[in-house]
Amino acid sequence: MKDIKFDVYIGNVFKTIREGKRLTLVEVADAINMSNQRLSNYEFGKRSLSIPEFKLLCDFYKVDPMAILDEAYENTREENDEQIQEGNVCLTEV
Repeated sequence: MKDIKFDVYIGNVFKTIREGKRLTLVEVADAINMSNQRLSNYEFGKRSLSIPEFKLLCDFYKVDPMAILDEAYENTREENDEQIQEGNVCLTEV
């Protein structure tokens, strides 16, 4: 099960950071060697970030990965708790 709201939230955080630094999507994509479309998909939550890509963006923007994850968890927690109570959680082994 994909947590769409979490992906959208994380993507929005990175988009907000990018815009706050007055960088275009093209500038960031070029700087981190990623396609514009891929970065856009992350920012709009259409695609899940892998851990290395998440770290790459955190390093590029000079933000603490745990701060972003903590904020995302707190802001999506109510829905996550509801999913857990309803049994709509799928844990996968990596």
